[in-house]
Amino acid sequence: MVKDDEQNGQEEDRKDVCRDFLNKVCNRGTRCKYYHPRGDDEDRNGDDFQFCIDYQNQGCYRASCRFVHAPQEEIERYRLNGDISNLLARAIAAVTKADNIQGIPFCKEFQTNRCSRGPRCRYWHVNVDMEREFRNNQPLGASAREYRHPLPQPLIPPAAAARRRPAMDEYAGAAKRPAFMPPTPYAAHDLERENADLKAQVERLQLDLQRERDRCDALLATISQSTAAAAQAAVVSPQQSYHDPYAMPTRAAHYAQKQAGWYGSQN
Repeated sequence: MVKDDEQNGQEEDRKDVCRDFLNKVCNRGTRCKYYHPRGDDEDRNGDDFQFCIDYQNQGCYRASCRFVHAPQEEIERYRLNGDISNLLARAIAAVTKADNIQGIPFCKEFQTNRCSRGPRCRYWHVNVDMEREFRNNQPLGASAREYRHPLPQPLIPPAAAARRRPAMDEYAGAAKRPAFMPPTPYAAHDLERENADLKAQVERLQLDLQRERDRCDALLATISQSTAAAAQAAVVSPQQSYHDPYAMPTRAAHYAQKQAGWYGSQN
């Protein structure tokens, strides 16, 4: 016990401890270059997800299956290095009762498909209700070969040291022209979600455009007022400084007549 306490004290005194891991928002797993305290690591690794084997093989025929339906490659990557992709997180969210995955909470703003933080958000961008409804609508006998989510954009920012998947894994061409496959319910579901995201983006752009129009109108009004004031000043100034060339001779003649009359009255 004393050794464990001393070891924990030494771990806490280390300067290279991962702050994201302490705040339960580190998604780099074993690729993180900072130190993960073992006590917290054991708690984080305590999430032992149960994956449906039938779903990987011939298909799952259980109406209320409580296991995770996920592609085999995502499961293998999770078991290899503990990394959870967004695709796997969506499959886990469909069956889990927790409000987080490995200590990282689900983004509350994203439950309405609108997160103000965007790609800077450090929480899971997974719509839990939508994933559960999506899972409940799966037909009996669904398998990983028939129903697969398309790879979405990463909703938790990837680490700088994260490795990209080889291009051949995602864009490998077939040896011959593939046969036409009708769209699956997953594909329609993903298209609806993408359409909703695009509509939300259009609304935000319209609001930005309206703000820019209001700002432009205000600037035009200010310019118009300044122009009118300058024009009025230019019209008033010449009238005040107008010089009549006949004014001085007339005044001089009048003054001369008065002076002559005054002298005449003295005589």
